[in-house]
Amino acid sequence: MFLQERKKRKERRRMRERVAGVVAVLKTITVHLSACLGRVHSLIPSFLLSFFSFFFPSFS
Repeated sequence: MFLQERKKRKERRRMRERVAGVVAVLKTITVHLSACLGRVHSLIPSFLLSFFSFFFPSFS
């Protein structure tokens, strides 16, 4: 009986650690993605502005 409880606790702890690891990985991925998207979003408007001003000088 005692051994079964111990085994269950170990399994629960292992599951919790696994979940924590997955959550940590997902957090890092989302942080990297948001950072990349932020960079891209800040680059796109300036690129479009320079593109338009280059090809359509009367536009700006």
